[in-house]
Amino acid sequence: MVLMNRRRRPAADPAADEPLAGNENARPITYDVFLSSPMASLPSDEDYESHRLGILRVLEALERDCRFKVYYAGERRPTKASFERPDVGAHRDSAALRESARFLLVMPKDLVSVCRS
Repeated sequence: MVLMNRRRRPAADPAADEPLAGNENARPITYDVFLSSPMASLPSDEDYESHRLGILRVLEALERDCRFKVYYAGERRPTKASFERPDVGAHRDSAALRESARFLLVMPKDLVSVCRS
């Protein structure tokens, strides 16, 4: 897992949802966490559905235990066939990412990434 904070947020600070000083063009924060996983890169429908169920448990814990408002594109995508067109999904996801205080990436342990020089 990878967790990145967009900005520092003092505990119990009601002004925490205000843009940082000197960044007047910053978008307001809509989501506490943008939850991401490699949905389209999973090799089979079964792998996708299994991984998605695990991510939904993470989403539930973040909402229930941390009281976070979470964006997860796969929440309403039960199968790979239910994906939106790539341009529509990318537009929606990038907007949600800009409006999120944190980014959490969850990678399945058996997904291998190859880097070539």
